[in-house]
Amino acid sequence: MEPEDVIRPLIRAGVKPKLIWAACRTGRLVTEENKKSLTEEDLAEWQAALDEYEKKYPNDDWDMKDLGAAIIREKF
Repeated sequence: MEPEDVIRPLIRAGVKPKLIWAACRTGRLVTEENKKSLTEEDLAEWQAALDEYEKKYPNDDWDMKDLGAAIIREKF
């Protein structure tokens, strides 16, 4: 599966950019429903990805096409 195959549906669904970033970085999308079944290590990895995004993109003012291109360039 290519990154675009994951990113495009998330963008279309209106998922926040930092959550898309973290999902690509960690391979999972953490939700209120599934976080109870994740390990502390999984949750720490998710939080680290969110922190990385916020440090790298502090303004969080993406055009969604630009977001997809930026994520794809990162080559997760």
